[in-house]
Amino acid sequence: MPRAKLLAAALLALAFAAPSSPAKEPKDETASFDISGLGFLKNREVARTMADFVNPGKVSWLSDDAAENAAFVLISELEERGYLHPKVEGLVTLLNGTKIPFEFDETLNIAFPRKAGTHVVAFKVERGVQSYIADVHFDGLDALSPEDAAEFFKPAYGLWSGKHANVFSQSTLRRGRNALLDVLLIRGYAGAQVDVSSSPIPDEKGAMRLDVKVRQGPRWVVSSFDLHDLANARTPAGLVDSFVGQPWSEGVRLDAAVAVRRDYYRAGYPDVSAKVVHKETPVAGGETQVAATVNVQPGPHIEIGEVRYEGNNRTRLSVIRRRVHLKTGDALDPTAIDRARLRLGRLAAFDGVDARTEPAADGVRDVIFSFDESDPWEASVLFGYGSYEQFRAGVETRRSNLWGRAHQDRFLVVQSVKSTRAEYTYTVPELFGETIDGSARIFGFRREEVAFVRQEYGGTVQLRKKIRRRGPELTGGYTMERLSDRNNTLSATSEDTENVNSASLNLGIAFDRRDQAINPKTGYRIYLQAEYASKRLGGEVDYQRVEWGAAYHLPLSPERWLHAGLTQGAVLTLGANPYVPPPLNKLYYPGGDNSIRGYSEGEATPRAADGSFLGAKTYTLLNLEFEQALTQQWSVVVFYDSLLESARIGDYPGDVNLNSVGLGLRYRTIVGPIRVEYGRNLNPRAQDAGGTWHISVGYPF
Repeated sequence: MPRAKLLAAALLALAFAAPSSPAKEPKDETASFDISGLGFLKNREVARTMADFVNPGKVSWLSDDAAENAAFVLISELEERGYLHPKVEGLVTLLNGTKIPFEFDETLNIAFPRKAGTHVVAFKVERGVQSYIADVHFDGLDALSPEDAAEFFKPAYGLWSGKHANVFSQSTLRRGRNALLDVLLIRGYAGAQVDVSSSPIPDEKGAMRLDVKVRQGPRWVVSSFDLHDLANARTPAGLVDSFVGQPWSEGVRLDAAVAVRRDYYRAGYPDVSAKVVHKETPVAGGETQVAATVNVQPGPHIEIGEVRYEGNNRTRLSVIRRRVHLKTGDALDPTAIDRARLRLGRLAAFDGVDARTEPAADGVRDVIFSFDESDPWEASVLFGYGSYEQFRAGVETRRSNLWGRAHQDRFLVVQSVKSTRAEYTYTVPELFGETIDGSARIFGFRREEVAFVRQEYGGTVQLRKKIRRRGPELTGGYTMERLSDRNNTLSATSEDTENVNSASLNLGIAFDRRDQAINPKTGYRIYLQAEYASKRLGGEVDYQRVEWGAAYHLPLSPERWLHAGLTQGAVLTLGANPYVPPPLNKLYYPGGDNSIRGYSEGEATPRAADGSFLGAKTYTLLNLEFEQALTQQWSVVVFYDSLLESARIGDYPGDVNLNSVGLGLRYRTIVGPIRVEYGRNLNPRAQDAGGTWHISVGYPF
């Protein structure tokens, strides 16, 4: 039976088959599927897939055609992974214990057992040789290089780019053909055709050769683009001029129509339609010129009538109206309505916001916003691990739309082996305008550092402003906190090591252009943090703390990346008593999985002559990494970390230089990479370890 017909028959059987009633049904037992021969994890994965397709109701007995349906799932899974000629031994166990063996291959051309009350379907798989794409040859392709085109069919990834990375299957061929055809169409080859055939390579087990025949045809280029308003309602100029000279493609057709519709939307024509027609003319040189025209049917001019709101049961109307800049009598612009919907959707008060219009009178429509309000509160349980703090766990609760004003708060408690942290934050969105949020936070923190026990508690009020979607983020605030260090074994201590009150102004700017924050592969990030503490602000100490940093991520190829990070910090006491050092809590203690990785947490800090630790008043840290993908999830990293530091600000940028090199293994997850790394110290001091192992979650810089 052809594969397409077999698939259709199997799907129909799954949809309409009704199980036959057995004489006896086991209690609390679900019919199961047992797989062997694919490896432990793969056996379980395929068995779950079979159960989802063949036994979605999780009943204890299956339909008469369960064995055939399960076999189809198995063969499809094997073919997708390049096993084109498997041999499978099957065994059906009925409710009464009767066992019926059978055998089949990729043709599925046997009479499968059809018995009422099938309870267990078992398969023992002999996969055979795995087929893989070894060679790709192109005929008639000029628009891009064979090397670039081959990547559509051989999606090799990482160091292991053999048969497992380039398995041969019909779906791989279809995806490759469609991807290559899409590129040709985008580049203007409107009549392009791509055909793919395959053949085995003699004397190489499983090796397949692909022959890709391409008929590009002439390249189509836009020579002119006109706009014709069929109702003579408007005469906009220059809307589509930018498309002249571009390769003609379906994307150009759609982009031109969208540009025209948006312009008419802004003028109050929400029902506008724009249809692009074209005429092609072959010219000398192998190109085809395309003369395109946008025919516009504007429809009636519409004004806004009443603006109404539905579903805001807990949210105050004043909060909503501040974010909707639509007035009665304005031209009805669907894009302006959508912008208002997005502004409302940014509020934590709503899970969803919809907008629609309804006729109110001739040429007038009302605008209605409907809301799906968020749950008043949610809670999360947190877990994590780090080499220094080891296991940590916590609870986080959030409440939204407090007082009906879209305010929110957050309570967090985290306990690890060496630290305790608690904080409460209250946030007022869009406190000033639409881009400035305000927040107040109270916090408490206790942590066992390498040479003392850190204790800090206090409060902060802060403003945050985001400048455009991809622009910088600015923060500014005031902090009052109690700083304490206990069990101090550092060589030098501040004048009051027990308790000191600090009052400070805090300013920050961050500019983030990374592709993602959790697993960045390209882009950069720059930040600056400044803290100014003074007795004039209500504290007991005077100091200034400045820290800045930059990170850059450069893709060298689809599976290799170069990462670089540079951070620098300094603690100053300008204008203060030069004999009174800053609080120990505000000094720097480098070392650890996010610092110089040849050292444990805090152990790269400067040392006194007797070997005891000193806090650093200035430091500069350079991190360099080369990352090589092994698979889509796994990668190996070679890194170099260099630290320049000093316990005296007068020795800026530093009088102690430490260096580490190392190797790491990473596994990508949705919460960041799980990292196992070993750093070896190149120039350790007498009391330093030769190297350090780290296990952590999250990106290092």
